[in-house]
Amino acid sequence: MIELFAMIKEFIFDSDRSAIMVGASRIDIYLERILKLLLKEPSNPKEDSLFNIERPLSSFSSKIDLAHRIGILTDQLAINIHLVRKLRNDAAHDAYPFDLQKMKDRNILDKLLKNYEIYKDTMEDLQPIMLPDYAKSGDPCRVRLIIIMILMRLEDVMHEIAQTKQPRYVQDLKLLPLDVWRNDKNALEWKS
Repeated sequence: MIELFAMIKEFIFDSDRSAIMVGASRIDIYLERILKLLLKEPSNPKEDSLFNIERPLSSFSSKIDLAHRIGILTDQLAINIHLVRKLRNDAAHDAYPFDLQKMKDRNILDKLLKNYEIYKDTMEDLQPIMLPDYAKSGDPCRVRLIIIMILMRLEDVMHEIAQTKQPRYVQDLKLLPLDVWRNDKNALEWKS
């Protein structure tokens, strides 16, 4: 959890392009960790190429799809993560300054931001905890909050699987146990 909060501390002050790319990268890393926890270990760990470049689970998209198909991600969470992935691709390949407030093609962004409206109460509870000093509002803040919520859910399930080796659905974002995060003094130390 400390690793996540250290990343959040940096990511909230980054540019929109950097924040989206860092957040998507962290989601990708968490999905890979979860899948590795669930899969049988290779007979020779040095030759484990399943996640290497141009192998079956090398892409972010394939990790999302597999996690969804084996029941780790709900339908809606898999869709949300794919939207973050597509937004990351747009940010990575845009030759011009990337600004969420001034995007020309808002299709992907608008689909992702529908989640903000669905989970508005949870998001508004989360903002003072996660982004207390964050001056931006609007789309940049909402996208960051959605990414943070996805990361929190994935970290939660990663720890549960590491302890129990039992897969379970990552609950949809509205079921986020904010009290757990709010009361974790170690997790909140980064703010001081």
